[in-house]
Amino acid sequence: RRSRYGKFPMVKGGFAAASVTRAEGVVGAAKDGATLANASKMAGLLSATAMDFALGNLAPKPQAAQQFDGGIDVLRIMNRALTPAERLSTVPLVATAPWPTVAKVVVPTQRFVQGCDKSTAPPCAAMEGPSRVIWTSRFALDPTEVTREAYLACVAAGVCKATGTGSTCTAGNAGKNGHPINCLTRAAAQTYCRWRGGDLPTEAQWAHAARGSCGSYTVTGAQCGSLAGARARYPWGDTAPTCNQANHWPAGDQKSCNAGTTKVGLLPQGISPYGALDMSGNVAEFTRDGYGSYGNLTSIDPIKVNGSSYLLRGGSYLGTTKHMAISYRSQQSASYTNAQAGFRCAY
Repeated sequence: RRSRYGKFPMVKGGFAAASVTRAEGVVGAAKDGATLANASKMAGLLSATAMDFALGNLAPKPQAAQQFDGGIDVLRIMNRALTPAERLSTVPLVATAPWPTVAKVVVPTQRFVQGCDKSTAPPCAAMEGPSRVIWTSRFALDPTEVTREAYLACVAAGVCKATGTGSTCTAGNAGKNGHPINCLTRAAAQTYCRWRGGDLPTEAQWAHAARGSCGSYTVTGAQCGSLAGARARYPWGDTAPTCNQANHWPAGDQKSCNAGTTKVGLLPQGISPYGALDMSGNVAEFTRDGYGSYGNLTSIDPIKVNGSSYLLRGGSYLGTTKHMAISYRSQQSASYTNAQAGFRCAY
């Protein structure tokens, strides 16, 4: 069988067989990793297979999460909402550079609802729409924002540029280990992600990881758009954020939840359906997309690759309730750097 990643070797019970047998053969093909050039091609093969599931070419196995030697997961096919305990579980992936294996949030190929409509979910701003059902191919995401010490390791390796060291910048404060790195440009964030074998997430990837999918490969686009849960305002649902869910500036309060950033991953009540933490609050997060309306982009893996300004998502510790919404978009120049801005990586 040929995928968009090229021609891969056949295995008994693999791609040439039909339906379920083909699905089971994915594991066998993946185990034969010596015949592939590298782990990234292996991951690409799995991504292409996930699209086959999504398009109905293969029969999904509900609630399946298969793994093979090396730690790369094959698929996580969920035909129901994740429980809180499952949201906190992540699937380890093989790192593509010489550091310890890090657990990642895995988002399968699936439909989800991007954006919101002012008429149906006020108070959406015009730039937060239109609401539409789109696909993203399988990807993995850091479960938290990149920390101070993780980024400084890249600086020490001579790959990443040093960040700002002002009083609100975490790099210059040894007491901020575990806090997200901030005071850096989008380009510096992207350099780090590429050093790690990934990239900044696209806007669509970020939003999908924050909101969750429509729940089943059998759900049609129209059905997906009508599901209440598929249009959740925040990663945890539709209730207004509290300081137990997001490090922000609550509506009506005279001060923020914290006087700056906090350690990543401290607020499990704010966890997303796929297990991502701090998607709202703490620091706003750089994405790969240039600014512009996404209403005219493709409905499969959309990305706006060019632009004089770029998008951050998620809001920061100084963000108010509206900034915590999944659909909220912040437009900034390529040279923008601020204590309220950080990032996480996609793979």
